[in-house]
Amino acid sequence: MEAGRCAVAWVEYQASTEQLASARRKLQDARRRYGQSWNPTAIQRLSKRAALNDSTYSAALARLEHMTAGTRHTAHDALVAQYNGKA
Repeated sequence: MEAGRCAVAWVEYQASTEQLASARRKLQDARRRYGQSWNPTAIQRLSKRAALNDSTYSAALARLEHMTAGTRHTAHDALVAQYNGKA
């Protein structure tokens, strides 16, 4: 379940980053054409959303890494445990 949350947070982060980049390109195009900015409030809103999604993804990834830190076993570990009679 935690891996799913982390994946969703990653997708949301990527989408918000792409939207922000697109809005910034539109802002630059508008400045070139009209000499004024294109809705700077929208740029600020998208920037804030991207930052929030970044922190959400980072927190989800940290939780996932914490949950899986003690459970990483390789096939070699399983064979050694079986050989030693621990499995």
